[in-house]
Amino acid sequence: ANAELQDAPAASVAGVGAAGNGTPAAAAAGTAATTAAAAADGDKDDDELPPNFNLRLWVLKQNKSEAPLLICALICAAAEACVWPTYAIILGELIKVMQNPNHSASTAGYWSLGFLALGVYAFTTTFLRTYLSYRAGEKMTARLRSQLFERMLHQSAAWFDMPKHSKAVLSQRLSS
Repeated sequence: ANAELQDAPAASVAGVGAAGNGTPAAAAAGTAATTAAAAADGDKDDDELPPNFNLRLWVLKQNKSEAPLLICALICAAAEACVWPTYAIILGELIKVMQNPNHSASTAGYWSLGFLALGVYAFTTTFLRTYLSYRAGEKMTARLRSQLFERMLHQSAAWFDMPKHSKAVLSQRLSS
């Protein structure tokens, strides 16, 4: 079994075929074992993961290559969370200035420009957080689809004869 299968025994993870190079991505997507016994055992559901398989840990391991993007997205999310408290502070200061009958226009203008700066800051952090999160998700999805497709290519001809592994079902798995 490869390094991705450390959480579960290689023989118990669905998707590990005779070639022995199955991945949890293939198991999670529902690919089956290619042994003759699995093909003969029609009542066994090969789409199920073993009971000791930790999906959350597996997803974290799969996201290892996207970790820099996700860390930057997390930092942007934390920075974005500062917008509303800062908004309250600027608004409070602007109200305090406006309540003072001797306020100068430059002081009010200063705090009004604070709102403009805060808007630019909020736009930037929201855009970066969204872009980085989506980019990380797209990269992981593309990699998992590639692993699934490669795993499908290593299946025996008998595996494709099963109704649940028809061309339409397999195409749907790859596209969604």
